[in-house]
This record gives sequence, structure tokens and C-alpha cells, in this order.
Amino acid sequence: MVKIDSFTLEDYINDNVHKAKYSIASSCSLPISLQELQSLSEKSSSPSANGDNGPIPNEIFTRDLDYAPACGSQKLRARLASLYSVKILTPLSPENVLITPGASLANCLIFHGLCNPGDHVICHYPTYQQLYSQPASLGADVSLWRTNGEDNWKLDVEELKRMIRPETRFIVINNPQNPTGAVIPRSTLESIIQVAREHSIIVISDEVYRPLFHSITPADPEFPPSVMSLGYENVVVSGSMSKAYSMAGIRVGWLASPNVELVKKCEKWRAYTVISVGQIDQQIASYALDECLHKLLKRNNDLARHNLGLLEGFIEQHRWACDWVKPVGASVAFVRFSKMGKPVDDVEFCERLLEKEGVLVVPGNLCFGNRDENGNGRDFKGYVRIGFVGETKTLEGALEGLRAFMRDGFEDVPVGKLRSSRNLECLITSTSTSTIIITIIIYSNSLRFPSHRRSIMCQRSKDYGNSNGDIAVPRCACVGSAWAAGFIKKFRHTSNTIVIMSTWTKLKQIDKIFSHWGSMHRQTRHAQTLNPVAKLASMKFSPDIRAHLNPEICT
Repeated sequence: MVKIDSFTLEDYINDNVHKAKYSIASSCSLPISLQELQSLSEKSSSPSANGDNGPIPNEIFTRDLDYAPACGSQKLRARLASLYSVKILTPLSPENVLITPGASLANCLIFHGLCNPGDHVICHYPTYQQLYSQPASLGADVSLWRTNGEDNWKLDVEELKRMIRPETRFIVINNPQNPTGAVIPRSTLESIIQVAREHSIIVISDEVYRPLFHSITPADPEFPPSVMSLGYENVVVSGSMSKAYSMAGIRVGWLASPNVELVKKCEKWRAYTVISVGQIDQQIASYALDECLHKLLKRNNDLARHNLGLLEGFIEQHRWACDWVKPVGASVAFVRFSKMGKPVDDVEFCERLLEKEGVLVVPGNLCFGNRDENGNGRDFKGYVRIGFVGETKTLEGALEGLRAFMRDGFEDVPVGKLRSSRNLECLITSTSTSTIIITIIIYSNSLRFPSHRRSIMCQRSKDYGNSNGDIAVPRCACVGSAWAAGFIKKFRHTSNTIVIMSTWTKLKQIDKIFSHWGSMHRQTRHAQTLNPVAKLASMKFSPDIRAHLNPEICT
């Protein structure tokens, strides 16, 4: 039986949306009606079904409601192929596109069609949970390519290079990024493609929020193109009518690739999941992309800019408690709430806000954090995701509720619980002034290893060269899951604990193991070791390990 993690984001919204007076949890742009869509037509001369001078084609009303072609209507596939072909030398054909009922199924087909057990997948993070949980459920080894708010959610290509293994088969990116609204600029995309080309790696790009770029213009040299236009054959993208195009209700998505063979591999799985996408849904999507495209995108980008200004006003008023990296694209913002510099418990914040003011937002640590076996989120304590490209009146009501909550309820929200967010910890203790013990404890590799938080006690002194009896091994530093997985593989160690004996004089060699995020926490049972332990304060760390550290937890 295939085991897959619960989809926490979807579960949370489904469980709570009916309780909300103002929901700003969704990441869709303001839904559009057929009547409004018709008003956005750029070809107003077409006759409508009722004889008026409206543009919705009669074909939508007269076509028999039979199954649509299995891979999608030729018209819609051709239109999408032409949109992807705008800036490439060799135009794409309809065979380069496969229509699906939404981007989620497109991603599902991509992973089922291309991913095999044992494949190594490098996934942009944070992101939509499907992009790392699904390949993991298929037996892939997933490493998270982490970004953080302190660095404006930027991807580090040098870190990507260090993460490559002989078995690395996929690099998965999300552009624009959910939940942060960050975008991957052109120069970074080009570098990713170069790395992929050098190692024959397939790049999977979830572009479901494309082309909702409200805070960057095409004139900007770093404006992010689709990876389809970067001249590399082994890319696969997914897209949808749900987000940037405001049509979540018609359930139309797609996958596309310059490499027809990759599309065909995904197509094999289509027959096991869906016969076809609805006729009317595809007709409406074709109409929108052909006749209403520019006005529809202008509608949503204008709305995004206006509503983003409202949200920014709230944040500026509450800088004492919240912070963000202002989003550049997509329809979401990732906002961090804190007290005296300490992040609040995001679940408590969201639950109390919903109960007190009827405002629904998404707890970031719960829904986007990399979780342990008890369901505890990691990495994003205090963050909430806010969808701001819905109806302006709804956002205004939600922000008023948030303001009231910040006045009357925020004081009672606890700070984040002291959950262990470490995948691996390095423990240093000493048995004398000349000998140290380095213990590596594996809690979990985020997607492959079960969490085992153990209290380590050295029970036999002879194993550790200690004549003073048992030693309580303290915690002093931590590194991330990607490095943990590598450590396990290198040492072929079957348990959750690795013990290394060394001496203080060899400390300079040992420091190559660790990384650089601030001072390490130290503790020891033996008073005579305090001076040697103090020497660790200035320890420096090698870049290859530094990249795998999570700054959120190195405090």
C-alpha cells in the first residue's frame, strides 16, 4: 500500500472555511463569471447564443456533450502551444501539451509518469506540498532546496550544485512561489537550466500562478520567463486556469514540454486517472485564452496591485508584530507574526483569529512546514499565508478583523512551542581536557526517515574512554536533513546514532563537518571541560555543509 502524507493545507481550509465570515485563505484570483468574461472580449463582433452582440461563441451551446478528446481539445492544446512558442525558435505543436482537470492532476501525471523509486529529487522549498510529498510517496529520495525570508526567498544555485548526486533525476521549482509570492528571476532560471543540462536532469516547473506578475514588468531584464522558453528540451511545466485566470470552477489545467516523449510518458498515466476533461470547460478555457487574454490578465494584475496596497498598509501599521517579504507575483503573501522577536504559535494565532473575528488565514508552519511524525510543523513558526487577490470587500473586512484582533486578542496568543525542528543534531561532550565525543543523532530525513527523538546517555564508560561514569550528551549544534541523509549513506549506519571519538587537538579537522549559523549551544557535565568547550565559539564551517543548515532553528 502506498503511503502518502495528509495534505495539510487542503485539510485545514476544508475543515475551517465554513466557519469564516471573511476567508482570505484561498490562493485563487477573484473568480469571474461568464457574463463578465464576455465583457472582456477583445473580439466583440462575434454573435452570441442569444443573438446579442456578445462574443461567447455558439459552439459552447450547440456542441454535443460527449467525451472530449482524451488528451484535450485540439483547439485548446494549439492555443497553449502557441502561447509557449512566443519566444522560442522552434514553435511547439498541440502534441507538446496534455490537458488535465487542474494543475494538481497535471503534477500527479508528471510524477507518476516520470519518477521511479530511488530517484533523487531536489525540490524548491517552501512550496505546495504535492511537489515533494508525491514523489516521496513513489519511493523517491527528496531533498528540500530551502529558501528563507531573511534572504528574500532567493534560491542559491551554488547550493543546488552541492546537492546534485549521481542519482539526481529531477529539479522541481515553483514560479511564482506558493506561499511566499516570490519569483525566480531570469538569471537564476538560466543557471538552473545550465546545471540541469550539465547533469541531464529533468526540470519540473509548477507555473500555476503564471502569468500573475503584479510587481514586476516584462521590461525588467529579470522578468521570469517560462522555463519552456529557455532552450532546454528536458523541462516539463504545469499550468492552470484556476489562479492567474480566475476560473477554478471550470477545472482545466495542463502539462507541457518541448520533449514530446516526456509528454507521452505522462499520457500513459492519464487513462488510469481521467477519461477526458469536460467539453464545456475546455471551450470556455479556449475562449478566454484566445479572445480575452490581455484584458483578463490586466483585470487580475490591477486587482492584485490594489489589494496588495491594502495589505501593505496593514503590515506597516503593525510592524511591531509582523514582517514580510513583499510578494512580486502570485496571489499570496507570507507574513510572520511575532512577540518581542519570538514567532507566535501560528496555529493558535489562526484559530483564535477565526474564532474571535471570523477571519480565515492559513497557518504557515502547519501547512507549509516540513513535518515530523507527530504532525508538528518545522521551519515557519509564526508565518501565516494570506490570499489577497480575491474580492476587495472581503479583504477589507478581513483586515478590519485582523486590526481588531491585534488590539484585543493578539496579546493572548502564545509564542511558538519549543518543538524540535531539527532533522539532525551534533552533540559534543568531553570526558577530560584532552578527549571529546561527537555524537550525531538522526531525528529524521524529512521525507524518508522516521523521527526518533532520543535522549542519548553513554551507558558504558569504556565505549567512550570515560572513567567518570555516565555522560549526559548535550545538544550544541544542528544541521539539515539533506546532510543527514548523506551522513547515513556515507557511514552505512543503521541506527539513529553515530559516535565519533576525537581530541581537542583535532578540532580543526572536525569543524569541516559543521556549519556556520551563529554560536553553537554547548553544555557539559564536567567542570574541567569548560575551557576547551569555550574554544568552539569561534569555530568556522565549510560552505558545502553550511548550505544545508536551516537558519530558523539555529538559535
